[in-house]
Amino acid sequence: APYVAGGCDVDENSGSCVCFVDGDDSETDCNGGTNLLVPTYTDLNFGESICGTSSVFLDGPTGGTYRDLDWWVNPDLNVGGTFNFTIGADSTCLILMVNLDAGTVDFVADHAAGFMNTTEITLGAANWSAVATVSDWNTAWTCGSGLETYTMQVD
Repeated sequence: APYVAGGCDVDENSGSCVCFVDGDDSETDCNGGTNLLVPTYTDLNFGESICGTSSVFLDGPTGGTYRDLDWWVNPDLNVGGTFNFTIGADSTCLILMVNLDAGTVDFVADHAAGFMNTTEITLGAANWSAVATVSDWNTAWTCGSGLETYTMQVD
């Protein structure tokens, strides 16, 4: 189906999560996962659609170009099983399944720009995090560009 932004059950940018712009400090990310000195995650509720952002920005403290990775967790993922991951964006986007115990990316679902796509992933028991992000380090994918938004749902 074609991707249309908005209309989600959960908006990642409400509360302490923000869309990162040039000069922001990536260490303040509310769900930056293991990319942060103190890892942080956001709860993922099955069956709820999430509106998120994954901008590309110039980090203030380091001066480096960063891509915002959003790390989501749900204890039911850790038990294992088969799950449907749906994601869409105006840009190409990814869902990565990270095994937090092993420190490995065990599954990657790459999705085409402009469409909602579903990938069925079977997980074994582990400590999992689903990571959603734009797939490229394209510096045009800035906050407010219309290319940084994504919608994700897990069933």
